[in-house]
Amino acid sequence: SNNLVSPTPAPGSINLAVTNGVPSAPGAIFISPTPAAAPIPLPGSNNLLILPAFIGIVPFGLNAQGRHDLNLTFPALTFGVEVQAYAADPGNKAGFVVTNAVSFVAKP
Repeated sequence: SNNLVSPTPAPGSINLAVTNGVPSAPGAIFISPTPAAAPIPLPGSNNLLILPAFIGIVPFGLNAQGRHDLNLTFPALTFGVEVQAYAADPGNKAGFVVTNAVSFVAKP
């Protein structure tokens, strides 16, 4: 469950890949404004690394290889956003895993 979300920027868009998950597991990507609060401990040695005030949630299902690709186009923003994904994982004592958070900073 390390680095499950990795960004690959392109002009005006971002590609997120959630990988190394349990095949066919459900999950979601949480989007919140920046800056993030201090890490919030979750059950099972996971941390919520983004603000608990979400501005968007994008549900997904991992494919047979435990992967989900999401291509997003960001409009011009006056504030930054952070994203973090979680996915179900029955092998984890909490029943889920979370990724590292990824920050996108607004350009002036």
